[in-house]
Amino acid sequence: AILDTGVDDTHPDLAGVIATYDRAGHSRKDLPGHGTHVAGILAARTNNGIGISGVANCRLHVWKIFTDPKNPDHEEDFDDEAYNRALAAVLDSPARIVNLSLGGVEPSRIEEDLIDALVAEGVLVIAAMGNEFEEGNPTEWPAAYANVLAVGAIGEDRRRASFSNTGAHINVVAPGNNILSTLPSYKYFGREEVGYAAWPGTSMAAPHVAGVAALVLSQNAALEDVPADHRGSLR
Repeated sequence: AILDTGVDDTHPDLAGVIATYDRAGHSRKDLPGHGTHVAGILAARTNNGIGISGVANCRLHVWKIFTDPKNPDHEEDFDDEAYNRALAAVLDSPARIVNLSLGGVEPSRIEEDLIDALVAEGVLVIAAMGNEFEEGNPTEWPAAYANVLAVGAIGEDRRRASFSNTGAHINVVAPGNNILSTLPSYKYFGREEVGYAAWPGTSMAAPHVAGVAALVLSQNAALEDVPADHRGSLR
């Protein structure tokens, strides 16, 4: 499951990959392109002669949880209601892994309770640590919740990417600098790249981990039955 800015489900490298796409009343387009970039890292089609290959050959359930920017003076807004509904909806979906390439500096009891409910049902929740190390290295949620697998970013030199937040809650790091992935085929005022681009961020590191987790789960189905209070050792 991907909860993000949406996805360009017409992208040729994502053809047949998007199993469901819930837009919560918002437009079908992914104007910022963030969700499409995350989706490609996770599951872009392999051996199709174009573009890139995702980490895992899996199907994606996508929830759009951001509004569309209205003009160049506005950014997309986080839709709290759509986000909470999406977390609840994952329980009724086939998804066993959730990628949250998002975060904020204020925790939410509702968010934490919904994530705890997912974990209790055997769902692995993965979140990005954040990209503000050079702006004070704030603690960000949902990565900081106890039941979330928190992912930081490393660069090509396998050292911490300069932007990647740190903290005692971090569980693992993954590639997050200059990551080539899919982008929507249409431009918009906040993004000139189309088709593909290399972007940095812990948002790009998290889907690497989600993809590996999907591969592990596909070969070890019994991991779905691991009791919630024993999963910490699997991190």
